[in-house]
Amino acid sequence: MLFRLLALSLALVLMLFTGGCWDQREVETLGLVDGMALERGAHGQIKVTLQILNSRAISHSAGAGPVQGIKAYQNFSAQGQTVDHALTMLNRIIPRRPFYSSLRLVVVSEDLARERDLRELLDFLTRSREVRRNAWFVVSRSPISRLFDENTPLSMTPSSQVEAIMHKSELSGFYAVTPLSDVIKGVAAQGSSPVAAGLVVIRSAFQAPPDMEARHVMLPEPFQSIVLSGAAVFREGHLAGWLNEEESNGLLWVQGKRGGAIEVPTGNSMTSLNLLHSRAAVKMGKTGGQPSIFVRIDAETVVGETDSTITLTKDTDYTELEQGAGRIVQKEVGAALSKALAGYRSDIFGFSQVVHRSDPKLWKTIKDTWSDQLPQLPVSVEAHVKVTTSGLTSKPLLDLH
Repeated sequence: MLFRLLALSLALVLMLFTGGCWDQREVETLGLVDGMALERGAHGQIKVTLQILNSRAISHSAGAGPVQGIKAYQNFSAQGQTVDHALTMLNRIIPRRPFYSSLRLVVVSEDLARERDLRELLDFLTRSREVRRNAWFVVSRSPISRLFDENTPLSMTPSSQVEAIMHKSELSGFYAVTPLSDVIKGVAAQGSSPVAAGLVVIRSAFQAPPDMEARHVMLPEPFQSIVLSGAAVFREGHLAGWLNEEESNGLLWVQGKRGGAIEVPTGNSMTSLNLLHSRAAVKMGKTGGQPSIFVRIDAETVVGETDSTITLTKDTDYTELEQGAGRIVQKEVGAALSKALAGYRSDIFGFSQVVHRSDPKLWKTIKDTWSDQLPQLPVSVEAHVKVTTSGLTSKPLLDLH
């Protein structure tokens, strides 16, 4: 009898804990936020746009796409003196409570990034428990209205399209793409500055005939496309300028994230080397009692393609190709160093953290004037590129008879 009473008491206790959650929210009551955009509003205010998934347009069947004829998302915008104020105003417009755990993308317009301190703009996102820190952060060089209303036939929403572009770029080592967590660390760290990918909406190269869809031949191509365009460099929380493709590659070399291919001149022709992996070691030295930086870059490659008659049958053939690739690496890194350090006085490479770790006492004496010292900071770069194989053939197709 006593055993039965104990078992009944235990069952009642378990029911209290497993019967349900008092603050459980049904999906139907939430507005799933796919993307957030910040831009300049009227009268010095901040305009916030939330891209919210339309649950009616999304099939509940696993793997199914949007319901035909219904837009997969809806954009809602409001203005405020702060981001939080604008979001409060949005609550009066959006019929459902915004749910930020689904956030894929945070976009800041170029003009707002120049005018407002990034630390101010991101304060709400750092405090929110719902916001995903692995959401991508980008700077839009095109109007937000064009970016967030872009036709994306391969994705449900513009935000998911950008997410796919950023993920692909990260894997291929093309352009400096940055998650929100790294941007927050960059603006919080003393001496260092964050960098972020730039986006632009451009006219598509191929335009389908206007009657193509009516003839049921194929779906028309989108009128415009979202593409990566440069890397945004910040200094003291504000957008300072941009890195082009070559300079962005230089930054990726120093970060040990460079991928893709190296185009090496071979006579009057070109040979493409595909990167297997790259790594970088950054160390501090001293010149006249002041810090100096040494960067060593190592990369392994394979021959991807050549339009020359070069034959890779002797060690000297590989040596010539490797030395040419090393010069390309140094050229790209030099371009990035010149633009960021001398041009923008922005430490996007994290050299300040290297100095801080290597000599905390020295860093304490120079940290307040670090940005002023960047144009004169001695940085030496050593590049070692190894070509491991020429693929299935040592002779180019042009030389085969």
